[in-house]
Amino acid sequence: MASYDAASNVWQAVSSGTDGRTKMVWVETPANPSWTVTDIAAAAAHAHAAGAALVVDATVLTPLICRPIQHGADFVVGQRNATSHFPNPS
Repeated sequence: MASYDAASNVWQAVSSGTDGRTKMVWVETPANPSWTVTDIAAAAAHAHAAGAALVVDATVLTPLICRPIQHGADFVVGQRNATSHFPNPS
């Protein structure tokens, strides 16, 4: 299993942490809690070179703004309910 400390090192983690059995690489952009924006194109290139699909969690930035599919992601997840980011008023 690949792990990394900073989103900017995701492709290094993917390159060193895959062993041919890796089927999916999951990235979050911006990364929590650092708010570092992941280079989705680079992550996709390295995930695909390792034979893995790239999944992008774009909850904060939203898929409409960062458009991960256009940058090479295979799957995108994102929270569509904007009110989930606000405190409950009750």
